[in-house]
Amino acid sequence: MKSTANKIKLSNDLKVLQNTVLHFKTIDSTNRFLLDAEDLLNGTVVLADDQTAGRGRFNRTWQSLPETALLFSILLNNLFGRKMPSVYTFLAAVGVYRGLQASLPSGSNLSLKWPNDVLLNEKKICGILVQGKITTGRYEKLVIGIGLNVNQQQQFFVEDLKHATSLAAESGYEWDRIGILKNVLIAIDHLLNTLQESGDRPIIRMWQDACGSIGREIAIDDGKEIYRGVFDSLAEDGGLRLKIGSKLRLFYAGDVTVLKE
Repeated sequence: MKSTANKIKLSNDLKVLQNTVLHFKTIDSTNRFLLDAEDLLNGTVVLADDQTAGRGRFNRTWQSLPETALLFSILLNNLFGRKMPSVYTFLAAVGVYRGLQASLPSGSNLSLKWPNDVLLNEKKICGILVQGKITTGRYEKLVIGIGLNVNQQQQFFVEDLKHATSLAAESGYEWDRIGILKNVLIAIDHLLNTLQESGDRPIIRMWQDACGSIGREIAIDDGKEIYRGVFDSLAEDGGLRLKIGSKLRLFYAGDVTVLKE
């Protein structure tokens, strides 16, 4: 289900992203729309005011109210020869982090949580889902889906959402969603250009610099067992290195909880 798309103009200085956003009032899923599309350019961005079938990691439903969040996806069909999509999750997280830094007052308590969350005041404000289409064993295209909570009120964040927040819930006033979107996309465009020119390592380093839990005691639930240790670092392929006693264990999926110090 989707409505007719309007267009939002972006900066002409973008190097990777297209300078026009396709803006739908309602759509089933911005990720699904781009995965199914056959004739859109690399760097196409789709934004929706409301999604009827939005999803997060582990196929969890992404909950939002119409016209309160930024629900958007980015199409990448020029992957610079890369086979694994994990770096794009970290790239998008850093992009949202930097876009929010440009939008929020100086000193705001922003941080990143492995593998795909952005936190404000240690509560989740953004989630990222990267999906791909594979042809003959290689990714033909990737889609970066981003859900950023902007104008939901505090009472929205109850029950399963009690550890989440929005800009409005934290500040007490409403924000210009499109202004924030533009700041985030400028940051992501810069990072995509950095990835193309300099490879994965600068992206991984920037993510680690913004992560609030490296060096802290954490628990990670991989769906089968809960492990406790110190978040040592991020591997070059995006894995989480957990120090358990004198040994390092590598994780590629799981839910992380920072333990009280």
